[in-house]
This record gives sequence, structure tokens and C-alpha cells, in this order.
Amino acid sequence: MKNPARLLLCCALCIPTLSSACEPTAAQAEDYWQRSRENEEAHVGRLARTADQIFTGTVVDVTDLPDGPHAQLAHISVEAVLKGHPDDVTSARMYLRVNPARDNPSLDQSRSCDEARDPTRDEPYVVKTYRYLYYVKDGVLLRANAFPIGPPPLQPEAEMELLRQAGL
Repeated sequence: MKNPARLLLCCALCIPTLSSACEPTAAQAEDYWQRSRENEEAHVGRLARTADQIFTGTVVDVTDLPDGPHAQLAHISVEAVLKGHPDDVTSARMYLRVNPARDNPSLDQSRSCDEARDPTRDEPYVVKTYRYLYYVKDGVLLRANAFPIGPPPLQPEAEMELLRQAGL
């Protein structure tokens, strides 16, 4: 009986420590999101300079590719062009068949709780019927930023206004 009780006590003492290991303060969270945003803005700037085409549009179909480094081909109905001259319906290869960063994660690729997100690790992927902002180079999808679907979540300020309007 002593060993199970000791094990239970150890677990009870360790679980709160483990669960709070990555709970940042508000200032740390704000700093994390600020650095992540700066990383993403720098990444977008680099992609904008190297991309052949930047445009918005809706994915009309995604087909599997039988061979080559990319597994799928996205067929996109182009709405607005920001750079380049894509056709009204264009295609972009996506999703590497073998991606060492995705398929063989190592401890070197893990990050600490306060390390800002690295957007260069994101492999772009699109879904049929969704609308995106696309960056394409040599027929390969470099980035796809999805437009929101539906209204954004209720923010505290808007929620407080609803409560005021309800007479609370």
C-alpha cells in the first residue's frame, strides 16, 4: 500500500508543475504574439519579393499527383491579382510527399514555450471551396492565407456593449 500511495503523491505534486510549465503571464503572451507577428510580416515580405504570382481566389478542386515531389495540385478560381498574371483558373502544386520537418521531427526542431512561431516551417495547404490569399512561384504554392469564414469571435468590448444594450 505504501508504494501506490507514494506514486499517487508524486503524481499529485508533479501534475500542477507540468501543466503550468507553459502558462505565460499576460506580458509574456503579448511579447510572444508581437514577435510571432513580426516574424510573419518579415516572412510575407520575403515571399512577396520572390513570388511570381500573388492573388486571391477560391479552391475549385484538389487533385492527387501521381509522381513528383508534391502530392497534390490545387485548382484555383482567381478573383483578384496583386502580382503576376495568373489565368482565370490556375493551378499550384502543394504538399511535399516527403518533408523532413514534418515527417521526422527532432528535438532540434522543438521550441520552447516563449519562442515565437516560425512561419517558414508552415507548409501551405488549401481546402476545396475555401478562399485564400495565394503566393505562387514556379507553379508551387508558397503560402496560402485563408479568409475568415463567418463573423469573428465575440470580443470582450463587443460583449460588454451587448450587455449594456440588454440593460445589464
